Amino acid sequence: MTSPSRRAVLIALSAGLLCACIRVSFRRVPGPEETALQAEIRRYYWNVAGAFAAGDADALAALFSPSITRPMTQDRIRDWARDFFARYGRARFHVTELRFDELGYARAVVTLKYRVEPARPEGAFGGTETDRLERRSGRWTVASWDRSP
Repeated sequence: MTSPSRRAVLIALSAGLLCACIRVSFRRVPGPEETALQAEIRRYYWNVAGAFAAGDADALAALFSPSITRPMTQDRIRDWARDFFARYGRARFHVTELRFDELGYARAVVTLKYRVEPARPEGAFGGTETDRLERRSGRWTVASWDRSP
C-alpha cells in the first residue's frame, strides 16, 4: 500500500474503533430527587420481602393502604397471608424487574415482575403486576394493583 492509502485505512480503522467504544443512549438520567424517590419505592419492596421472610401476615398487610379495595381489602390480604404462611411457611420474595411508570412525591405507578418462593415449593408463584402506590406521612403503601397476563 502506498503511504496515503495506508493512512486512509488507519484513519478508517481508528474511527471504527472509536465508534465501537462510544455508547449512545437516549435514556434520560434521573435527577437526585427522582433517584431518592426510586430508592424509597425499592425500600418498600424490601419491606415486602422482609414480611415474607418473617412469615408475618400483619406486617405484610400493613404495607397495603387501609383503604385498598382492589383487588382485595387489607383484611383479606391479611387473611390470605395467614393462610399462605400456615400452608407453605416463610418465603423469599424477589423482584426480578422494576419499572417506574409514574413517579411523584405522593403517588407512584410501577410495573414489576416478581417471584415468591416459600419453604414448601408447591406454594411458589410469581407474575407481573402494576402497583399504584401512595405516600402518606412519609410512608409508601400499595393503594391498588392489577396483575398482567
